[in-house]
Amino acid sequence: MKNKTSKFLMASAVAIMMAPAALSALPQQTASADTVGTLSIYTPIYSSTGNANGKTLPNGSSWILGEKITLNGVTNYQVGSDEYVPAFALTNITNRDDDNSNADTNTDTNNDTDTTTENGVTDGNEYNGQVGTVNIDKVSVVDSNGQNTGNSLSNGSQWIIGNKVLTYNNAKYYPVSTDGYVLASSLDIATPNIDPNSSIPTPGNGLIGTTNKQLRTYNSDTNSYDMTLPANTSWKISKLVVNKYGSFWGEVATNQYVWITDVTLNSGLNLNNNSYYIPNFATSINK
Repeated sequence: MKNKTSKFLMASAVAIMMAPAALSALPQQTASADTVGTLSIYTPIYSSTGNANGKTLPNGSSWILGEKITLNGVTNYQVGSDEYVPAFALTNITNRDDDNSNADTNTDTNNDTDTTTENGVTDGNEYNGQVGTVNIDKVSVVDSNGQNTGNSLSNGSQWIIGNKVLTYNNAKYYPVSTDGYVLASSLDIATPNIDPNSSIPTPGNGLIGTTNKQLRTYNSDTNSYDMTLPANTSWKISKLVVNKYGSFWGEVATNQYVWITDVTLNSGLNLNNNSYYIPNFATSINK
């Protein structure tokens, strides 16, 4: 973040508790200097393109808020030059010239309208079991009610994502522990480098496995063996997964996987480059 913005953070964190006259001396980098908000969690900073810039603002710091825009379906306030934070992370948004402590006189300058979604936790996460790497300085952990737990995760730390999604104030959170969720946008989740224009068969694009013997599929939903496939039968493979032991599995039907060692592929593709890494996948199958 630019030096000017860094000074803005330090000045606001200290001066926000001072008299209104002192507030007017803060750097004016926003469309309006009337509205102030306090962050309730460590919060990523986004550019006007909707991409996180890798920096965070600390929990408890207060900011003069500028224009309000919608990024990735979520309302954001401007806190610096091309720097925005999600509105849901702000509390005590007040107008210094208005006796109504909850006044919000900013206008959505791009006329975007948020689609309000119901808060709560739902089952089913497309990244269940995959590894997420924190991509910002620090991210707050919230509980299933969206409330800050006081814990945080550091930049670069890796976490296995659970099979739930928390929606809170139009933002998505992924579980990284029991009743511990972090902003989905604060995690980088590795995906395989599958070339859709590859000249050789790839998952979902012509990859076929032929069974070397009669075998049973692994059902990832029940964590148990399931269907029986006859020997010398061929099956389209839509997805490849590799676990922490280096065992590769191919999905031949919804939640139904075959161990790649037990099939012959019609392709010489690089398995590592075309597989999702799910550390605990099929490592402790129910008997």
